[in-house]
Amino acid sequence: MTESKGSRRVSMTDVARRAGVSQSTVSYVLSGSRSISDRTRKAVERAIQELDFTPNAAAQALRGERSDTLVLSSPADDAYNDDTVGVYYLEVAAAARRAGCDLLLATDAADSGAALHRITASKRADAAILMSVIATDPRVRALERNGTPAIAMGDPTPFSSMPFVDYDFTADGRLAVDALVSWGHRSMVYVAFTDDELDEGLLYAERGIEGVRAAAERAGAHVHVMRSSRDVGEQARRLDALLDADPRPTALLCSYLSGFDRARGQFLARHPEVDPGRSVIALGTTGRSGGPGADSTRTVHSVRDIAETAVRMALLASTGKRSPSLKLVPDFEVLGA
Repeated sequence: MTESKGSRRVSMTDVARRAGVSQSTVSYVLSGSRSISDRTRKAVERAIQELDFTPNAAAQALRGERSDTLVLSSPADDAYNDDTVGVYYLEVAAAARRAGCDLLLATDAADSGAALHRITASKRADAAILMSVIATDPRVRALERNGTPAIAMGDPTPFSSMPFVDYDFTADGRLAVDALVSWGHRSMVYVAFTDDELDEGLLYAERGIEGVRAAAERAGAHVHVMRSSRDVGEQARRLDALLDADPRPTALLCSYLSGFDRARGQFLARHPEVDPGRSVIALGTTGRSGGPGADSTRTVHSVRDIAETAVRMALLASTGKRSPSLKLVPDFEVLGA
């Protein structure tokens, strides 16, 4: 059991030598598993303070102690490193801090869980929170097999019973499509998530398309669905092609927030006659000022609410209890309303 201080590594052996006791005695003082004389205990505590020694979380876990640490697992692929993901990191970290916990970040490729496995196997975290869940996610399977308490930010129910908190993509699409239909639109373009996200099988990306399509069908409207590309030129070409589609779209919905401003500008250049507040909607924004879609009609999900709920559910899971899963409904803000 060692801890580093600068370039120097302090071990339990160092503590034992400084205190003039055995390593076993140091272990007993740390764990409280045996009665130790006040004189010996004070000598060990003094050595710990002088050497600035802190027992590591893995060793604490071997003694059955809580680490008061959560691990947030998020894919490291550049495809997901956009503004929204960064906000999630910050809000989950803040929620953990308010709950009195530390937060570790495990970054793996979408089809891997090596970092998460290392952290959970060593018991450095009491529970895991999974972001960006994909179809048949290997992280979910691994955690279910080894019994690690975990919850998902995103609904994994097609293949798992893991508790989750999610943004309600069906309600998101319904709010936006119903509003556009009420404003007289019968044909619209939906700028969906990226090729990367959809090809990886990220469930939020698939549900975004499903939600908009279902809402349009129920309202008797037509929706042209466009996968987004992170290549700016390719993105513009794809949107241009759909703006000339039949039936000709008169409205735009966009979930690809990194490209929202460009998509809105491109659409309005072709439709200078329309009211931007009643024909262009940004979906799933964070509600923050200055972010994508902040100056437009938009649906808003509270990242803070999702983060707070995820941390609360993870802490409950760490005690062996189970929270009911929850989907949070977006707000709808109309420009100029």
